[in-house]
Amino acid sequence: MRDNVIPQVNSEDVVFVSFTVETNDTDANMAAYQDENDFDWAFAVATPELISGLTTQFGAFVTIPPSQPHFIIYPDGTTTGLLTGMQDPAETLRLLAAGSAS
Repeated sequence: MRDNVIPQVNSEDVVFVSFTVETNDTDANMAAYQDENDFDWAFAVATPELISGLTTQFGAFVTIPPSQPHFIIYPDGTTTGLLTGMQDPAETLRLLAAGSAS
């Protein structure tokens, strides 16, 4: 993602956000993790309410970090289904472009 997708999208049109589902984690810890790993997108701690909403929308699998759960929210508020695992960069770019065409 960092090397093959993010550099190819317009940062004014696409925002990447990573959440930890460890609700006892801290924003400061997430910021340190982001800095230590040279990640240039947003990181945050998911609240219990956010986790509940994500679980309702996508199912419990959304809370299993090793499965690399992710989804895309389009400008009109629609989303892809829950995607897991390493996704082909070309497919990610195709899904992102599909949202900008709507």
